[in-house]
Amino acid sequence: LAAFAVVAPKDALVVFAAAYGLFVVAVTRIVLRRGQRRAERVDLDRAFGRFTLLATVATYASVARLPLVTALVGAVSGSRGAAGIAGISALVMPLFLVPQAAGMLTFAAFARAPGGDHRAQLARMVRAVALCSAAVAVPLVLLARPLVDVLLGASYRNVATAFVVLVVCAVPQLVATPVGNAISGEGAAGVNAVLASVALVVALVGTAVLAPRYGVLGAASALGASMAVLGISTLLVGRVRYGGRLEGVPAT
Repeated sequence: LAAFAVVAPKDALVVFAAAYGLFVVAVTRIVLRRGQRRAERVDLDRAFGRFTLLATVATYASVARLPLVTALVGAVSGSRGAAGIAGISALVMPLFLVPQAAGMLTFAAFARAPGGDHRAQLARMVRAVALCSAAVAVPLVLLARPLVDVLLGASYRNVATAFVVLVVCAVPQLVATPVGNAISGEGAAGVNAVLASVALVVALVGTAVLAPRYGVLGAASALGASMAVLGISTLLVGRVRYGGRLEGVPAT
């Protein structure tokens, strides 16, 4: 990364995405090899290896989405557009802190007792995340322009609308975070891998189509659409897996 930052600074985001993927693959190979060589380590059978691979795909598809979209925006609409989408994305990312914490608790509960009935606990987590997300998202939408002015500078005032689009579209993914972790906790990492990969494709294709004409707003719309697709599809899968309705959570 350091070498490429000096040799090709304009391609830093693409290099970061590729290097992150290489890092994940390398670590996975090392863990599997050590597990196979050393008797005192956990027995890593094929099921665990498959889970690790699919979880890696899901994680990479989610983590790489933003840097790849930013790099693509830079390629099709210039560095100004890349800076704009990176700036508003940085403002949206803190929204994921509470959902991620709720997701980790949900994953632990489902992984410890995969045969248990955790629907009530999952419903509580989804409900709590929905309330917290709404409590933060609404003020962000209403105060988008002054917030962007203060945090990004007056020169980025024109990205306030794109920021609103991203915040609104992020809500389904925020609410669905505990459901995704519940699915993973049950060992169905392949479901999350498929959904995350579809979301990545939506983001990249949408950016390639919309960013050249609409700039940051087009890229934000594509990235937001991928978040909405991932969130809604995860909630629909959760509805199928955990009954026709998550108890106490309407419209899921």
